[in-house]
Amino acid sequence: GKVLFLLDPVHPFADSLSAGTTVALANQVGLEDLLFKYGVRVNYNLVADLQCNYVPVNTAPVGEEARFTMMPWVYHPLLAGPVDHPVSRGLNYVKSQFASSLDTLAGSTGQVNKTVLLATSTASRTRDVPLYINMEEVTVQPDPALYNSAKLPIGVLLEGEFESFFKNYPVPDGVIPSDWKLIPQGQPSSIFVLTDGDIVANEVIFEQGAYRAQPLGYDRYTQQTFGNSEFIMNVVNYMTDKTGLMELRSREFKLRLLNKELISQKPQLLKWKLINTLLPLLLVMITGLIIQLVRRRRYTR
Repeated sequence: GKVLFLLDPVHPFADSLSAGTTVALANQVGLEDLLFKYGVRVNYNLVADLQCNYVPVNTAPVGEEARFTMMPWVYHPLLAGPVDHPVSRGLNYVKSQFASSLDTLAGSTGQVNKTVLLATSTASRTRDVPLYINMEEVTVQPDPALYNSAKLPIGVLLEGEFESFFKNYPVPDGVIPSDWKLIPQGQPSSIFVLTDGDIVANEVIFEQGAYRAQPLGYDRYTQQTFGNSEFIMNVVNYMTDKTGLMELRSREFKLRLLNKELISQKPQLLKWKLINTLLPLLLVMITGLIIQLVRRRRYTR
């Protein structure tokens, strides 16, 4: 089988941010050893990125009416994937909230290929937890020198033959049936690991007396629709595609541009305009005339 692990390695208590502060704590998911064996290490940290989404912040002085201004929030990075992969090719940025980073390991067991499908920008950093987060950080200009990490993996695709996690474990007593045998190596399969479960979570708002789910990837503050829905659907289609249809997304179409130096000359420009306009009409007229002559000659006998 094939599986998607959509993890939240860090729990930031985002609801507490409405009061201005919160604490981000590690959220043990219990899959660390399994994923480590297959070549991925889950880091218990928070990713901060200068390429990020905006959030509304009250910038009015104390005692005055609230006045909200959209400010960049580095803990909501906008992620992107490789431009030449069928999953991420041509996609909009993927919106994330309080994501953690992954490490790909070279010495994993089995024949497993690792592909980073989602990563941060070239100006990012990690913050270890526990971490005290204050919304006043948005009013402070980030120091670019601190954001010196590039392309931190957030989503990794593992493909190949996975060795059983229980290969060297003893079989406990009382296992039924008694002739039970361990399968040491699986068939070719794939695993996708994502360290921000909010990427596939719809926002829910209270409107007209009822709770309504927003489209996946839609941000109600900036009123933009990001590529979250297309991304996760592409991942599922790629992992389950047996006919190779997803490979069609990786095809590259090149536009054959005109010679700018040549068409900048007015005589040449007029010449090519006449050719492109009149020549097709002449070809159609000549073809129609030939057809009429052939039909007249054939049916007048």
